[in-house]
Amino acid sequence: MEDLIAQIRQTARELLDQERVEIVLGFETGPVALRSSPCFVRTATEPDRLTWGPFCGLNLAVFLNNNPRRVAVIAKGCDSRAIVNLVKERRIVRENLVIVGVPCQGMIARNKVERLVGGAEVEQVQIGRDKIVAVAEGNTFDAPIAEMLRDSCLECEVPTPQYYDILLDRATARQPYHGATSSQPSKLDCSERWKRFETEAAKCIRCYACRNVCPLCYCRECCADQSNPRWIGTSCTASDNQMYLLMRALHLAGRCVDCGACVDACPVGVDVRYLFKRMEREVRDRFGYVPGADPSQKPPLAAYALSDPDDFITSPCESVNVRDRP
Repeated sequence: MEDLIAQIRQTARELLDQERVEIVLGFETGPVALRSSPCFVRTATEPDRLTWGPFCGLNLAVFLNNNPRRVAVIAKGCDSRAIVNLVKERRIVRENLVIVGVPCQGMIARNKVERLVGGAEVEQVQIGRDKIVAVAEGNTFDAPIAEMLRDSCLECEVPTPQYYDILLDRATARQPYHGATSSQPSKLDCSERWKRFETEAAKCIRCYACRNVCPLCYCRECCADQSNPRWIGTSCTASDNQMYLLMRALHLAGRCVDCGACVDACPVGVDVRYLFKRMEREVRDRFGYVPGADPSQKPPLAAYALSDPDDFITSPCESVNVRDRP
């Protein structure tokens, strides 16, 4: 890891020295354990602030929306895929961006570590080769790293960026974990699926943290904030919470890159990711489209072919087998 951090700092220094970019966007050590903070490096004397590790989970593409300056971004696989989407949607001027790809070993899920320590305040964390050790209120806890990773990392198929200008430390690229998570297809019937959704929606306090950390939620005015007309109420009622979550799932269909930032940002543990994964599978199965995978492939809503499946229109009851979906 130290070698990779040194490469990141050296690359940032060279890009700024050569005036290829005005800002290098990466991470620095956070104010508390389990967190790394976004870092904006503007001069060649600052790159030593940059770091890298399993707490750099924020998708840095969220800072690139409609940015007119020349920027270099330290990007893991999901950041790179989000950038591809933003370029397609013309939210980024590609010529103004230098993508510095970094192979990702997986990001630690803070909520899993907090469960490991029983809700105590984590004071210190040490990451070993295969084990994480956390110190909380004078007690030491440890667990295999694979058990503490984000669910999105366990299911990530492309942890190393495929879309980049510079790729660092190729030798550390890992294979996908292919771990089982709560978002994978199950055999629940309609009533059980609805019960699960009701349970998740009931937790929501409508803080909009999930929306604010998402690089693909960039509307000037979100429909959740509109008052004329008012699409969604501002109170935390069951119907308003459900409408908000369903609205985000539909708006991100064919766009979500499964970075897991929304789940990590949620202060009450709403598992919105399983909804987005469901929509991702629908788009992949029906249109063969994987968000952020191919810069040249048109998004499914921007392309039309006579061969597109239409059984959900012509035979809606037959096209969906409710027992084969999550």
